[in-house]
Amino acid sequence: MIYTPAIPFSAVLAVIILTIAMPGLSFATEYAIRKKLSKNNIYLSSVISIFVCVYLLTQMYSTKIVLDEKQIELSSLSFSNSVQLTDVSKAEIYDNGLPAEYQADWRINGIGLFGYLVGKFTTLSGDKIYMQSTQPPYIVLTMNNNNPAIVMSADNNFYASLQKKLTPPPNK
Repeated sequence: MIYTPAIPFSAVLAVIILTIAMPGLSFATEYAIRKKLSKNNIYLSSVISIFVCVYLLTQMYSTKIVLDEKQIELSSLSFSNSVQLTDVSKAEIYDNGLPAEYQADWRINGIGLFGYLVGKFTTLSGDKIYMQSTQPPYIVLTMNNNNPAIVMSADNNFYASLQKKLTPPPNK
């Protein structure tokens, strides 16, 4: 099963604001120092800004979660993580937001925009987690082997499929 989380408008808006703000800051800095704008600065700032915008949008829209018989893989353009289903001790779903123990506080590596978090983060309690989240509902996977928990955005159908794969078949 392949699940692609919806990207909220706030994340796209954050990318657009970054695209406008980056060259604007460069132009303002050069004008404050030199009292004029050079064509090289305009071209270079615009090209870098467009590159960053395209990269971030591609990163967001390439985000997917793949669930098969033995593992779950969270992947996107620059970040991926896969775990064996046997390493998952429990899976919980939160429809209205994450409890404080799973809320990201500090980014270790990854991307943290309004409405889009992917990569490794520390929580408010100081624990490490891997996140690939956009908006509720959130699924939290707790690991058997003291590995960081995994927080992802997925719907109730995906959660039901995950629960079926995590629940061992009854003994006959």
